[in-house]
Amino acid sequence: HLWSGQLNGIKSYVDSNKIFTVSVASTSPALSIPNDYIFRMQAPDSIQGKVLAHLIWESGYKKVAIIYRNDPYGSGIFEYFSKEFNKLGGIIKSLAYTPDQPDYSSEVLQLSTMVKELGADKETAILIVAFNYEAIKMFDKARLDSTLSNTAWFSSESLKGPGLLPPASPPEIAAFLTKVKLTGTYPASLTETVLMKEFNAKFKNRYGRDPKAYGAYTYDALWLVALSLTLTNKYDGDSVRSMFTFLANRYVGATGPTTLDENGDRAIQDYQVWQVVKTDSGYDFKVIGGWDGTTNKLIIYG
Repeated sequence: HLWSGQLNGIKSYVDSNKIFTVSVASTSPALSIPNDYIFRMQAPDSIQGKVLAHLIWESGYKKVAIIYRNDPYGSGIFEYFSKEFNKLGGIIKSLAYTPDQPDYSSEVLQLSTMVKELGADKETAILIVAFNYEAIKMFDKARLDSTLSNTAWFSSESLKGPGLLPPASPPEIAAFLTKVKLTGTYPASLTETVLMKEFNAKFKNRYGRDPKAYGAYTYDALWLVALSLTLTNKYDGDSVRSMFTFLANRYVGATGPTTLDENGDRAIQDYQVWQVVKTDSGYDFKVIGGWDGTTNKLIIYG
């Protein structure tokens, strides 16, 4: 199961029937629950919210208008981003939107109003927490708005992927994203490990493209599950859960150490900081820095 909304939908059934379950992309802090049957290869967004707060604050922005999905994923990032940004001394205006709507004209208009209320100056930024198919609809309206097209935009990891840029979206949207310097976070090691390089090379050799988001996390999860099932040699939810925990706390995969916290979530997470840029061949995501999960420090490359 990928997303937090999906995982939340099956959680009661999974726990009541002791069905061992691993997610490779769910990050909602609302699902950080000890002693259940759900394990997650991603760190919860209680960490990413903090990283985004420091990224925006240390980039010189003291006021943020945030638009986010009204679901466990969006609400989780909003909650922890707000706590940390307020602690730093920042000011926030927020708008929760309903996912999967055909049009977001009203929300974009409200976002523009919020930015103006914050001053729409050099210390004002926008944070969007959305899935790419919704964000594209918003960006298509925002690019025509004089306030929103002249304000810096930031994003969580959900927008980093081929679904946001051409040919999946119109080139005028990518041009807008480069103009507003869309910058975001993404869970990934700051230094590409030997295992990660090997995984990426073998994947590209077999499929002719780079792996999509969470590809390496899926790879590590499958290995851990396979080893857990092999070593227990039976399917019993409690036995597999115990073996998975034992192995994960000692395993180093393509994504690095898979150590778990008391909730069965990844305990330590680095984040890359990316930005949409124009290239000779079109548009791409450029890594411009990162967050060291061990030292809890933001690094922006020169």
